[in-house]
Amino acid sequence: MPDWSIKITPVSPSNPTGPAQFDPATQQCLGSDNISWNNQTGSTHQPWPLGADGKTPAATGWGVDPVPAGESSNPAYSVDTPTANTTVKYCCKIHPDVPSEVGTLDVLLAPPTFS
Repeated sequence: MPDWSIKITPVSPSNPTGPAQFDPATQQCLGSDNISWNNQTGSTHQPWPLGADGKTPAATGWGVDPVPAGESSNPAYSVDTPTANTTVKYCCKIHPDVPSEVGTLDVLLAPPTFS
């Protein structure tokens, strides 16, 4: 099971406490992979799955604590194993209305093949 690190970076480097973004915006992964977030901003963020409406934070999260400025998430999120390839959208629970603070996990049943 690989470990993946997603950066949380300022949209504008000159404003480290302003809106943030996830880099990469879309991360491919497999069930049981571990995802952590490396906060490179001046604000606290908390990755959280979006609810069924795709717009607001879900009622329950992944168990990822808020990530203080300059730190990495602890604990990491261990990706649930899907029954089919699944796309999971997430946001920052602290800033759910900031459009740039949305990311996607493409959870695959098997590693992608390259030709």
